[in-house]
Amino acid sequence: MPKLKDYLQSDLDIFMNTDEFATTHSVNGTEMDVIIDNDLIEQWGKNRQTGFKDPTGIYSADMMFIVKAADFGDKPLPGENIRFDGDLYQVADSKEETGSYLIGLVANFS
Repeated sequence: MPKLKDYLQSDLDIFMNTDEFATTHSVNGTEMDVIIDNDLIEQWGKNRQTGFKDPTGIYSADMMFIVKAADFGDKPLPGENIRFDGDLYQVADSKEETGSYLIGLVANFS
C-alpha cells in the first residue's frame, strides 16, 4: 500500500515537470528544473520570521524559486552564495517543504 510520502513525491514530480510549471536553469553549474515564483516575494517579506534583512530591517529577496531537494542537495543557509544562470546571488532565506526547497535570493550584497 502506498504511503502518504509516495503520493506527495508524485505530486512534486508533476509540478516540477518542464511540461507543466518548471523550467531548466543552471544552479551552481548544474542544470536542474526549478519553478521561479517571484509572486511570492511580497508575501515572503510580510510573513517570514527569519531571513536576510537589509539595513532598513525589511526582509527582502530579488528572486524566489522552488527546487527538488534531491536535485539541489543540502538545504542552503542564509548568506551562502548561489550562482543562478551565471549570475551571483546570496541566499536570503530558504524553507524546506515536502521534498523541495523554497529559496529566496538577493543580488545586491557586498
